[in-house]
Amino acid sequence: MKENSNAKVQKNSDRKTYKGRKSRIWTSEMIEKLRRDYETNTLAQIAEKYGKNKDAVRITANYYGIRKRGPYKCFKWTEEKNKLISELYDKYTNKEIAEIIGVSKTCLDIHAQYIGLRKSKEYRKRISKENAINNNNIDHAFLSDKNIARTLSGASIRDKERKKKETAMYLEYPELIELKRNQILLNREIKKVQNG
Repeated sequence: MKENSNAKVQKNSDRKTYKGRKSRIWTSEMIEKLRRDYETNTLAQIAEKYGKNKDAVRITANYYGIRKRGPYKCFKWTEEKNKLISELYDKYTNKEIAEIIGVSKTCLDIHAQYIGLRKSKEYRKRISKENAINNNNIDHAFLSDKNIARTLSGASIRDKERKKKETAMYLEYPELIELKRNQILLNREIKKVQNG
C-alpha cells in the first residue's frame, strides 16, 4: 500500500498545474527579469518564458509598477510645448495638433486632460456646424423604409413583437412612409436654418 501512495505523490509532483505551467509563485529573481523583459517582449512571450499565463504577467507587472514605455512617456513635455498646445487647442482638432507637435493623438489627448485643457463651447459649436455641412448627404440607412416604419410604430423597444407587427403594418403604406421621410428632412432643414 505504501508503494501505491508513493506513486501518487510522485505522479502529483510531476503534474503541471495550468496549461502545462508548473509554478504560480513569483520569485524575486523572476520579478527582476520581468522588469528587464517587460519593455521589449509581448505578454505572450513573457508568459511562455516564465511558465505563467498572460493575465498573471500583466497583474504582477501592474502590482510591482512595471510599465511599458508607451507614447505617453516617450515624449518630453516642456513649457513651450504646453503653451503651444494651449494656443492651438481651440483652433485645431487634436489630431491636427498632434501632427504639428509630432506626437500621437492619444498622447496629446491624455496630456491635454492632464494639464486641464478643454475645448470651448464656441469651438464645439463650430465643429458641429462643419460636421453638419460635411454630412449634408442624407443618411440613407436611417431613412430607409424599414427605419421610417419603425419610427412610425412608436412601440417601446422592449415590446419587440408589437414593434415588429406595427413596422410590418406601416410598410404596407408607402405614401405614409414618404410623408414621414419628408417630415424628417424638413425638420433637418429647419434646424440648419436656425443654427446657421
